[in-house]
Amino acid sequence: MQQEDPSRKHGLVVVDPIVQQQPPPNPPGRRMFLHIGPHKSATTTIQCALHQYAPMLRNKDSMVYLGKFDPAFCGGSSSGEKQDERIRKIDQCVRDNEECWGPLIEEWKQHGKEGMDMILSKESLSDWTSNDHSDASYRSFFWSRMATALHGWNVTVLVTYRRYFEWLPSAYTQHLYHTQIQKNAPWPDAVLPTFAQFLEDVLENRRPPPYPYLDTMLQFKFPTNWNVRVLNLHNTNHAIVETLLCEVFQARNTCNSYQQIAPKRTSPSDALFYDRLNVQATLWGWLSGGRRFARMKATRRFVEQHLSNIDGPKVCPDRALLARFLERSLALEQQILVGHGGDHRIDQRHDFWNSTDRFCTPNASSVLLPESKRWKEFYDSL
Repeated sequence: MQQEDPSRKHGLVVVDPIVQQQPPPNPPGRRMFLHIGPHKSATTTIQCALHQYAPMLRNKDSMVYLGKFDPAFCGGSSSGEKQDERIRKIDQCVRDNEECWGPLIEEWKQHGKEGMDMILSKESLSDWTSNDHSDASYRSFFWSRMATALHGWNVTVLVTYRRYFEWLPSAYTQHLYHTQIQKNAPWPDAVLPTFAQFLEDVLENRRPPPYPYLDTMLQFKFPTNWNVRVLNLHNTNHAIVETLLCEVFQARNTCNSYQQIAPKRTSPSDALFYDRLNVQATLWGWLSGGRRFARMKATRRFVEQHLSNIDGPKVCPDRALLARFLERSLALEQQILVGHGGDHRIDQRHDFWNSTDRFCTPNASSVLLPESKRWKEFYDSL
């Protein structure tokens, strides 16, 4: 008796650079691709590219792209097309069946009648696959509404694998940036946690990561007739967008015309560094209040214009903690990619130990104290 391929359970297919998986035959009905993340897995790169190529996808390959689009990251849109606010707020839209949700799914039906396939991209939909990041009752309601709306479509859920040791620091940085600086959170009564402190809490299960990781997403039970496809971000043969256009969407015309786009990125890591300086200065009484985002920008300008060297000691995880972190990353890779594309552990170990500086957090005190007079004058001027 032939043994069942575990990758086919629940429609799971993994795209990898070594073993090129062929997608299952398409059942009747137009195709709907739900790209749901997770966060910090090249979602902005994907969305910027798909938004820019949306007119060609529609006119040449009969595919409608609906997805999050952030001009601050993508550097504007050559097509002039603006983001559909209903997609940006689709979580809320599902609740409003009359004014938002009803008309939206009617448009989807019309696209299907016109012979169009569809792509919907929003990484925060990954939150609705996680017990730790969403409300259970609304999670069930949300996916039930989605399943009803997509009845008759050939649905593929697209998720992306990124190594855990690369993903977690990025998730930590973005979460602090969005919740503390970008939202102008009140000044804290203590310094922000270092990555070493955060990492220990996660590995000791004292707190979950700030966003769902791929392992928890794959445990979620989507409707049984939906396929789930895992894209390996570490595919060395093709960039992630090229893999999507050419292998997954099979959008031949757009694939042949595609040229890689470099999104315009801001750096949450840099922003956090300047904010850490300001938090420490506030705790010492050097800085009095103000809006955190504006203070961060002013501190950035001050450093760029007046200080040539702000390097100092950093707070880094000890080697034992790093070893545990690597083992967690290896175990998750084995769990997610087992049987698909061979064993990546040798490359992962090498990359991990050659990039441990990314796990370190700047020490604000060591930057501020050597030139305390200059810093105090700057803060007094704000």
